[in-house]
Amino acid sequence: MSDLNLSYEKVQEEAENDISCSIMNKTAEEPYEAFSGAFHKREQENNQNPSPRAIPISRVKRIMKLDPDVGKIDKECLYFLSDICEEFAEDLARKVVDNANKRNSKAVTIKDFNDVIQQNDTLSFLDGLLE
Repeated sequence: MSDLNLSYEKVQEEAENDISCSIMNKTAEEPYEAFSGAFHKREQENNQNPSPRAIPISRVKRIMKLDPDVGKIDKECLYFLSDICEEFAEDLARKVVDNANKRNSKAVTIKDFNDVIQQNDTLSFLDGLLE
């Protein structure tokens, strides 16, 4: 029985090592860099100023701090959320403009926003916001 426990412990230890190697060899920044690299060209880490953002990091932080349950916010998290907000705004704007173009309108109206919100289930949380 002790041989069985010993082999089980060895298998478990090897499995933990395999998992830790696959997870621990990556830094926290790698997934963020891969994600943000798809949307924004980042300067190399040679002390250059970061590129200007459509949604400033300070604004994202200020909005997050409105929640009393939020304590410290990791810098990478702020950049990640800023990128997500920019992508969301760009996607929404693209859909609204497409809707206006379908109506042969030269101007985007509130009706275009409401139509897009009604047509996309993922935007249902915005329903009634523009009324």
